[in-house]
Amino acid sequence: MPGNTGVYIREQAGPHPISRVVAETTAFIGFSDHGPPAEAVLVSSWEEFEAAFVSPKRGRLDSPTLLNNCLAQSVRGYFSNGGSKAVIVRLPDASPCRRACRTPSHEGDLPDDIGGKGLIRKLYASALRSLNDVGGISLLVTPGLQHPDVVESVLAYTESRREFVYLIDSPNTANVRDVEQLPARYNSSFGALYYPWLLVPSASPKRKEPALMPVPSTGHIAGVICRLDKTRTRGVFAAPAGTIAAIENTWGASTEITPEIMSDLASHNVNCLRRLANGATAIWGIRTTDGQYMNIRRGITFVERSIKEGLGWAIFEATSPSLWSQLELLTDDFLFRLYCDGMLSGNKPSDAYFVRCNAETNTALDVSEGRVNMLVGLALLRPAEFEVLKISLQCVPPSCPPVADA
Repeated sequence: MPGNTGVYIREQAGPHPISRVVAETTAFIGFSDHGPPAEAVLVSSWEEFEAAFVSPKRGRLDSPTLLNNCLAQSVRGYFSNGGSKAVIVRLPDASPCRRACRTPSHEGDLPDDIGGKGLIRKLYASALRSLNDVGGISLLVTPGLQHPDVVESVLAYTESRREFVYLIDSPNTANVRDVEQLPARYNSSFGALYYPWLLVPSASPKRKEPALMPVPSTGHIAGVICRLDKTRTRGVFAAPAGTIAAIENTWGASTEITPEIMSDLASHNVNCLRRLANGATAIWGIRTTDGQYMNIRRGITFVERSIKEGLGWAIFEATSPSLWSQLELLTDDFLFRLYCDGMLSGNKPSDAYFVRCNAETNTALDVSEGRVNMLVGLALLRPAEFEVLKISLQCVPPSCPPVADA
């Protein structure tokens, strides 16, 4: 409760305080000719990626083979922009499949005669399964993937996990009409579409004026987002865009877009890259494809994951009003700490969040099946305007009464 100085003082809620989840890993799925296929491999630097996924015969990143490798270019851009950890899932380097993934059809369907019927879908499905047991993922990137039907399958997987956001590459085109139609098809709060691609040197960096080539932008963008998560007080609750979100190690966007076109794309939930007055290129959009603010989506995911993991011990507890009270108190304590750190909006805790876990949120059927339901409200933009989450935990049903003797 507030004291005379306006400082809130609260004792620790109990023996099982909820901790903040640590999610600082970006998952990459892409083609490469070297390394273990369809296996999640953790790397913490570009050098570790090179050792695992770049054949010694291919040489440096400016070799012809690696220049055309979207995965390598994206991972390098990720680490050069502040990325910490990456999980790499390599797709076998079947050249027809790679070309098919980077060449979208107007119908949005993959041709079945390329690389065998349904092979590309199967490759990505296998890669996604390899991520099932990987925790701590914050973002997912599929560098250069263009086909809408495969993108939709990746997005469906992301929605089923509810743990991270999928950064989607737009087509490498100057025709913005093709781009602005995609968010309606990818309509989700777990996907974000970015336009355009970025330019990087296509020859040795020792040349004074290297030729430039376009590469997918989402690897670089993921690195910027990870950098901002680590350096800003509000972390995932802060918008990953603006002048602070400048992209490093790039020569700019592959397509220059006017403010009018940028505004039009933003109205269709396309996140654009903007050239700043100082010549830098920055992320200039924070919408998911369904129009939600990306920091709101990531903030909700962060809170939901933290609460579920922090209350995991309750699986061994019997459902009862006393358990409801304990879970409510622990969750309230966790949200209070977020509020004190400035991550929730409001001049007082009651304007910033609420927690309800009682007889109103738990029916007799819930109790009999050992299920506990809790409602959590978060004011992420404005005080007392709550995003409401329903969190369900599977606990132990109450003991059945002994059967009386006949």
